[in-house]
Amino acid sequence: MRRRGYDVFAFALAGAAVSVGLDIIPTAIAAAKAEQQRVIPDNPTAAAAVRLVTGDFFMHSSSEDYAGPYDIGYDHTFLCALHPGASVFGGGVTKAAREASGGGGVFEGMVWCHKHAH
Repeated sequence: MRRRGYDVFAFALAGAAVSVGLDIIPTAIAAAKAEQQRVIPDNPTAAAAVRLVTGDFFMHSSSEDYAGPYDIGYDHTFLCALHPGASVFGGGVTKAAREASGGGGVFEGMVWCHKHAH
């Protein structure tokens, strides 16, 4: 498992008032919490901005731990893990992102394209 929360820490170190890391896998959140101690140990302002939460993106509004609205939603490993035929496509992701931002934020995704060797 390589999830460590570096993007969450980068947003916090850049001055975000709140930077939420969300993963549905509890061990990923535990690893990010352990890494937080190493990455931002001497910056109490950034450390206070970080929220590492185990949860489901599609149920975000049901949790006070990470209910929006957010200015920016950022993804780099979430959408690639969903099967293209999953019901979340065709509006599910768009609807959840719109709800998370209160309709006024942006949702960005980093997509890696890999050339497969034959």
